[in-house]
Parts: sequence; structure tokens; C-alpha cells
Amino acid sequence: MNTGSRNKKSPEQITREYEKATDPGLVRFIESVRSVSKDEANRFGYRVSEIGERQRADAERLIGEKINARSNFIGGSEIHHIDYRHGENGAADHSMANTEDMARIGYVLENYDNVDLLTDENGTIKTSGAYTAKDGRPSPIIIYVKKINGFHSVVEAVNDGKRGRLNIISSYKSNADPIEINKAQMPRAAANKPAAP
Repeated sequence: MNTGSRNKKSPEQITREYEKATDPGLVRFIESVRSVSKDEANRFGYRVSEIGERQRADAERLIGEKINARSNFIGGSEIHHIDYRHGENGAADHSMANTEDMARIGYVLENYDNVDLLTDENGTIKTSGAYTAKDGRPSPIIIYVKKINGFHSVVEAVNDGKRGRLNIISSYKSNADPIEINKAQMPRAAANKPAAP
């Protein structure tokens, strides 16, 4: 769902805003996670931001139900995942090699241009094996995308459990909008019909 930018800003203004949006607390959290073993890091967590009205409305529209979560949260294991997949020696790419880019995920969640459920090539909604929704089924996954020197994506499990948070499970940068790529890979029939939650 392309939500468009809320304010018409030049690419230069957006870049300056993005660069200033580094969360120093998240930088410290990332550095702390990297300084301990993976097992120990799994006990760490960080509240990235409150869930804004726009994010809540878009998430509810996508999953087709009300969410009660109050904050966006990232755990130590997800920092390790981002480093492993997209860090300095990333298996997929090196788009999150700069810690400051990872520490701007709150900016992406507040200012995304495009948001959608993450689906596979058949149009089936991807779910998280690590998080469950409040009814016990695997959590659907939403991807938020901000166009900024390419595209910065934040991937989140909509688990909306007792802890009152949605869990960020990944973040990366790319040259193309992953939502548009995802739609192009789906069969035409699946792309034209709404996905069931």
C-alpha cells in the first residue's frame, strides 16, 4: 500500500532529516549487543518508538483486525540477524554495515512511503516462526519502506501480545522497492485479490 509522503519534501531535505534521525540510545544498544555472546544478547531488548496513529491504522488495515500494541521493539537476536544478513560481512548484502543506518529504523517507521504485508511468490502472507499473534497463530509480517538514497526497509512481526509491542525482525537497504518487487513476482491472480489475514 503506497501511502505517499505526508509532506512534500525534496530528496535533499529527506536525506538531511534521515541523517539527523540516528537514535543514540539504539546505537548504544546495538554496540552492547555486539559486545556479548548471542545467547546473552537474546536477553536484551530496546523500545525503538511508540506506534503512531498512521502506523497503527495501516497495520490494522493490512491484517484486518485491531491491534493494541503501544511500541515498536527490537531484541538482541534481531540485531544479530541484521548483522549476519546485512552487516559488514553480511551473507545477503552489506547495506546495514553502518550502525547509524540501523539506528534510523525509528525514522523509517514514522516516515515510511510504502507498507504492505510480506508475501511469498504465491501471494501467501509470510509469518514469523519466532513470534505468535494474540490468538496463538504465527504473526503476519509487515514491511515498511522509505525511499532514501535507494530504499530503507524495516520488517516487523505483528504479534500484538501481552507485552504491548510489535517486534522488528529485520532491516536493510536496497536499490529497488522490495514491495514492488514482491508484487511483480506474485502470480497476477494473487496480486489482484486481497490476501486473507
